[in-house]
Amino acid sequence: MTYLITIVIILIIILLVVKNSKQYKSNHLVRKNNSRTIVKKTIKKYKLAGVTHQKLNSSDRKTCIGKVIIEPNNQYDRYAIAVYNDNGKQVGYMPRGATQLFETLSQIHNGEVSALVDIFYERNGENWWYSGEVQVPLLYFEEEQNKLLKILFFFYTKTFYLERKKHKKDDAFNLLLEWQNIVEVAESINFSLASYPKPDSSWIFKLSTDFLNSNDYKKLAYLKNFNSLFDNLKPITKKNLLNRISKASEELKNKTSAKNG
Repeated sequence: MTYLITIVIILIIILLVVKNSKQYKSNHLVRKNNSRTIVKKTIKKYKLAGVTHQKLNSSDRKTCIGKVIIEPNNQYDRYAIAVYNDNGKQVGYMPRGATQLFETLSQIHNGEVSALVDIFYERNGENWWYSGEVQVPLLYFEEEQNKLLKILFFFYTKTFYLERKKHKKDDAFNLLLEWQNIVEVAESINFSLASYPKPDSSWIFKLSTDFLNSNDYKKLAYLKNFNSLFDNLKPITKKNLLNRISKASEELKNKTSAKNG
């Protein structure tokens, strides 16, 4: 009897080990270390091929989070990788010769991965036609990848506006809020934004003037949350800005006290 109980316990332990092993593999990337696959976390950027053959229309000309999917049975290229937009429509292929990417997708990402896809018009001589680019995050776990794609999408679509010196008051403030959120997302996955643009520091002082003139003390006080941008201001400008923010915070405190009193 004791012998049978021992066998049953051993079988249960074996089943639990197998189950946990499968669970782990389903929730984690299995990194295979060989020369045919990419072995470090990276973001690969490619110019798309075959875009003009996809029968695209104006609604397909956009930046979105799509997918890249391998086509191992493609009769023309055994290493073919198709690219799809966020509606599941194919918009092109990776260029020929992306064998290492193919192997990485096949062996580590189960054949497909989400990517930033951009379809645009491009001029060639006197003609205009559809073209495209794709940025592919590789060897990131799903949560990291989703956050990284959010970061890439923001900078791909907002860099033009970040680099502008002047904006309308509400546009500038909303863009600052978006940028602040992206900074927090990047920090949560330890992703460096050193190579990406920041909002121009001059926005902050200009906004403080606008908020002060409109008695919008709440937004004026909130500008303290963008203190990472203050260091590029001239000392006298920074001093005036900090005084405005301090007075706005005091004004809000007094209003709250009067309301509660």
